[in-house]
Amino acid sequence: MVFPTEAVTWLRSQACQADDHAVRAAGILALIKLSRGMTSDSSSLVKTPSLGNVERQDEELAAQLIEMIAGDTDTRAFVNDAVEGLTYLSVTPSVKQSLADTTVLKTLFTLVRKRTKSAGLHDRATVLYGILAIAANLCAYKPRLSKEEQQVAKLHRLAQGEKQSNSKGDEELSHPLDADIHVQTRCRAAIDSGVLDVLAVAAVAESAASRELVGRIYLSLVEDKRNRGRVLQGGVKHLSRTIKSYPSSSLDQLPSEALVPIQALAKLAITSSPIQVFGPNEGNTMDAVRPFSQLVLHPSASALQQFEAMMALTNLASHSPACASKVASFPNLLNRVELLLLDDHTLVRRASSELICNLIAGSDEVFARYGGKEGSGQSRTSKIQLLVAMSDVEDLPTRLAASGALAMLTSTPGACCTVFELQRERHRAFSVISRLIDPSVHIGDAEGESEVTPVKGDPGLVHRGVVCFRNILSTEKSLPRTELIEEVERAGLFTVFSKLLNGNLGSYDSTILQSAAEVAKKLAEFSTHSDT
Repeated sequence: MVFPTEAVTWLRSQACQADDHAVRAAGILALIKLSRGMTSDSSSLVKTPSLGNVERQDEELAAQLIEMIAGDTDTRAFVNDAVEGLTYLSVTPSVKQSLADTTVLKTLFTLVRKRTKSAGLHDRATVLYGILAIAANLCAYKPRLSKEEQQVAKLHRLAQGEKQSNSKGDEELSHPLDADIHVQTRCRAAIDSGVLDVLAVAAVAESAASRELVGRIYLSLVEDKRNRGRVLQGGVKHLSRTIKSYPSSSLDQLPSEALVPIQALAKLAITSSPIQVFGPNEGNTMDAVRPFSQLVLHPSASALQQFEAMMALTNLASHSPACASKVASFPNLLNRVELLLLDDHTLVRRASSELICNLIAGSDEVFARYGGKEGSGQSRTSKIQLLVAMSDVEDLPTRLAASGALAMLTSTPGACCTVFELQRERHRAFSVISRLIDPSVHIGDAEGESEVTPVKGDPGLVHRGVVCFRNILSTEKSLPRTELIEEVERAGLFTVFSKLLNGNLGSYDSTILQSAAEVAKKLAEFSTHSDT
């Protein structure tokens, strides 16, 4: 539909008149919608508008609306139209910058009645949604696209007839004011202006659309680690209340929109202790196990969301044995985490390794699953074999977690026997553990040999490797002695521990050296037995 020039001219005259703010706001809103090709209200208030030569006009119209709201003590007659107009305009980068002023934001945020009962929100639901949409736009980061998603976006642009050069990347096609550094500044301005109070009010809103915006705003705010302390001071209970408002009795009932606020809570739980996030009441900490577990299991969860959920669960599992048991007993969670050990993404593998390590340390059930009676037979063998393999990957945190789990599990004779059986079958397990101590050890055709030039290892890995061998050799009575001696010699353990104790692999603290001396003593006994 094409509007006559006379109609547009009349709308502009109404938008400029100063007598009736209600008419003025309605005129400005009509002009905003016309500039975007809209002829009716749309529920997609927070989507980026079509590109065009409207940025300067947007800035002028935004300035007029802000002036009206700030200069009138009674905004009831026009506040809905004014806020809706600013909602549309707040997707324009230059307008985002002008709105991200503490004076402006405080004026907007005061439009939301700070009441704790949902009944107090009913008559202001439209304004509340508009203010939340504005805040969401100001604080929104550019989507982090994978290479595949970037290619799909490029094909979509070409299909729309856009003629961007194929050499242009997302950074060149996006507006400079949408760069992360500007978004971070706007997020801090929003916090300084009281957005957390608005979120507290919105946490009890009945509108599902408002709750969705609340989750997005929280996620944007906590993206910058510097803001997380401020969010924690503002109280996590409002974010938790938003999460609990979604149906979550089963994974099928949890909508994908709920993943966003759960991810925000996970970010807070990663960088702060459970007590700082959930308070001294352990019940609150235990309640967080469900949403984090659902984020790991949800079919719509991204790799980043799964990673952050597992990191949060890792912190919870280290909080207390009760929390670890709660995590371990969540239906299907442990099976999924074990599958994620084989994920293509390094960070996902790391998070799953660290979570399993903490669960082995904190949960008797998981310890038994890997090294005790419940972990007997082929199941235990496959799990320990996977931990051995993960102890030899390039990523240091993953190696620390996997080898730490091995060090704990080898305190049981069953796990020691399993490691020995893996060594006897493939002649690799001992060399993998030796490599924790001496990185120059080769694995493969040159089994047990090492480079001439010594390489200093990570102290954490060295300690774990030494403890594993100390535990295995301490259970020699449960192992066939002759074959054990053969495998020890094949893996070159005599050379590895000689180099360690002689300082050829660097200097280490007394705890490591004392355990290494115990292993060397056992190896000396083996050597004597071999000679005889």
